[in-house]
Amino acid sequence: MVTPDGTFQQQWTVSGWFAWETYLSEDGRYLIRKGLWPEGAAPSKNDLAVAFYDNGKLIRSYSTADLIKDPKAVRVSVSHYDWELPEDSDRQIRVYIEATFALKTIEGVKYTFDVRTGNILKKESFPVSEKRIRK
Repeated sequence: MVTPDGTFQQQWTVSGWFAWETYLSEDGRYLIRKGLWPEGAAPSKNDLAVAFYDNGKLIRSYSTADLIKDPKAVRVSVSHYDWELPEDSDRQIRVYIEATFALKTIEGVKYTFDVRTGNILKKESFPVSEKRIRK
């Protein structure tokens, strides 16, 4: 952060992981980290879906197995499986304005999380135009 005298001051750091996709709250206190492409053919407790941090400290995380109930619902490729629908364009706006974070799963479930606690605030079903269920 920038201090009143114009110098920079580090607020917090994290270590031990890498992410392609993160979201930071407007005040810089909360960070949301999305998991990397999960390998394999089914949701696993070992595959991170999303994690929430407060000043660099992990407060809550969910695996793909926590958020996907039907393992056959995931789309499997040569290198990984997809469990989430493409990103919402307004995801960042919600993090900044509402202190919420939402994602949609391939099963047609929208989870809305509280950025400050990582708790699920709402779980809503929605129609998915093309469910790809493995046979």
